[in-house]
Amino acid sequence: MLKLVFAQTGPSQTHEIGPLPAITIDGETMRAARGGEVLACHLRHEWTVQGRKFFRVDCSCPVKIHFENEKGDSSEVLSTSRPSSGIATATRNTGSGWW
Repeated sequence: MLKLVFAQTGPSQTHEIGPLPAITIDGETMRAARGGEVLACHLRHEWTVQGRKFFRVDCSCPVKIHFENEKGDSSEVLSTSRPSSGIATATRNTGSGWW
């Protein structure tokens, strides 16, 4: 189960969401499941949750992630062996259509 912790860069009040079995990120929107309730939106380099703005989101457990292209085809599943920080980068492999 995932527990998401939204936070700022320095000491401040956090916002926790979870436990959740999975999340889906589609564009700027984080959802509880595919097509499920909106948990947060990412705009202008910050997460917005219930009207509050946060710099990062952390997950307190290892995660598995995969990417889907416009056709719905899935990439291989990637996993982490430790908790995940809220700062990530992605580049698109234009040949494969994956992010």
